[in-house]
Amino acid sequence: MADALLTDRMFQRIMRELIDTGRAPHYAERARALGLGVEEGRLPTCLDCGDPVSVEMRDGRIVWVDPPGVVGHLNYGFGPSRGRPPFL
Repeated sequence: MADALLTDRMFQRIMRELIDTGRAPHYAERARALGLGVEEGRLPTCLDCGDPVSVEMRDGRIVWVDPPGVVGHLNYGFGPSRGRPPFL
Protein backbone atom coordinates (compact mmCIF):
# COMPACT_ATOMS: atom_id res chain seq x y z
CA MET A 1 0.00 0.00 0.00
CA ALA A 2 1.23 3.47 -0.84
CA ASP A 3 2.25 5.92 1.84
CA ALA A 4 -1.01 7.68 2.76
CA LEU A 5 0.62 11.10 3.17
CA LEU A 6 2.35 10.88 -0.21
CA THR A 7 -0.86 9.69 -1.88
CA ASP A 8 -2.77 12.59 -0.34
CA ARG A 9 -0.13 15.10 -1.48
CA MET A 10 -0.21 13.65 -5.01
CA PHE A 11 -4.01 13.86 -5.17
CA GLN A 12 -3.97 17.45 -3.92
CA ARG A 13 -1.26 18.40 -6.44
CA ILE A 14 -3.21 16.88 -9.35
CA MET A 15 -6.47 18.55 -8.30
CA ARG A 16 -4.79 21.94 -7.78
CA GLU A 17 -3.25 21.77 -11.27
CA LEU A 18 -6.61 20.78 -12.78
CA ILE A 19 -8.34 23.71 -11.11
CA ASP A 20 -5.59 26.23 -11.89
CA THR A 21 -4.86 25.25 -15.50
CA GLY A 22 -7.59 22.84 -16.65
CA ARG A 23 -5.06 20.06 -17.25
CA ALA A 24 -3.42 17.37 -15.17
CA PRO A 25 0.29 17.78 -14.42
CA HIS A 26 2.86 15.89 -16.48
CA TYR A 27 4.48 13.07 -14.54
CA ALA A 28 7.77 14.99 -14.36
CA GLU A 29 5.97 18.02 -12.86
CA ARG A 30 4.20 15.75 -10.39
CA ALA A 31 7.46 14.08 -9.36
CA ARG A 32 9.24 17.42 -8.91
CA ALA A 33 6.38 18.81 -6.78
CA LEU A 34 6.51 15.75 -4.52
CA GLY A 35 10.30 15.62 -4.27
CA LEU A 36 10.52 12.32 -6.17
CA GLY A 37 12.72 11.16 -9.00
CA VAL A 38 11.23 11.40 -12.49
CA GLU A 39 10.92 7.61 -12.84
CA GLU A 40 9.06 7.40 -9.52
CA GLY A 41 6.62 10.06 -10.74
CA ARG A 42 6.11 8.15 -13.97
CA LEU A 43 4.71 5.03 -12.34
CA PRO A 44 0.90 5.13 -12.59
CA THR A 45 -0.73 4.08 -9.35
CA CYS A 46 -4.22 4.06 -7.96
CA LEU A 47 -4.75 7.18 -5.83
CA ASP A 48 -6.94 5.11 -3.49
CA CYS A 49 -4.78 2.06 -2.74
CA GLY A 50 -1.41 2.68 -4.45
CA ASP A 51 -1.58 -0.44 -6.64
CA PRO A 52 -0.19 -0.17 -10.19
CA VAL A 53 -2.69 0.84 -12.90
CA SER A 54 -2.20 0.69 -16.65
CA VAL A 55 -4.59 1.99 -19.32
CA GLU A 56 -4.03 2.03 -23.08
CA MET A 57 -6.18 4.29 -25.26
CA ARG A 58 -6.47 4.63 -29.01
CA ASP A 59 -8.64 7.16 -30.85
CA GLY A 60 -10.36 8.20 -27.61
CA ARG A 61 -11.32 4.63 -26.67
CA ILE A 62 -9.92 2.42 -23.94
CA VAL A 63 -8.44 -0.67 -25.61
CA TRP A 64 -6.66 -2.26 -22.62
CA VAL A 65 -6.73 -1.84 -18.88
CA ASP A 66 -4.95 -3.63 -16.04
CA PRO A 67 -6.31 -4.58 -13.55
CA PRO A 68 -9.42 -5.51 -15.57
CA GLY A 69 -11.94 -4.20 -13.02
CA VAL A 70 -10.51 -0.66 -12.85
CA VAL A 71 -13.09 2.14 -12.77
CA GLY A 72 -12.29 5.68 -13.89
CA HIS A 73 -14.00 8.98 -13.33
CA LEU A 74 -13.67 12.13 -15.38
CA ASN A 75 -14.71 15.49 -14.00
CA TYR A 76 -14.79 18.50 -16.25
CA GLY A 77 -16.47 21.84 -16.30
CA PHE A 78 -13.90 23.94 -14.49
CA GLY A 79 -10.99 25.98 -15.77
CA PRO A 80 -10.54 26.09 -19.56
CA SER A 81 -12.86 23.07 -20.03
CA ARG A 82 -15.92 24.91 -18.70
CA GLY A 83 -18.79 24.45 -21.15
CA ARG A 84 -16.88 22.01 -23.37
CA PRO A 85 -17.80 18.35 -23.74
CA PRO A 86 -15.44 15.72 -22.30
CA PHE A 87 -13.05 14.00 -24.69
CA LEU A 88 -14.03 10.52 -23.50
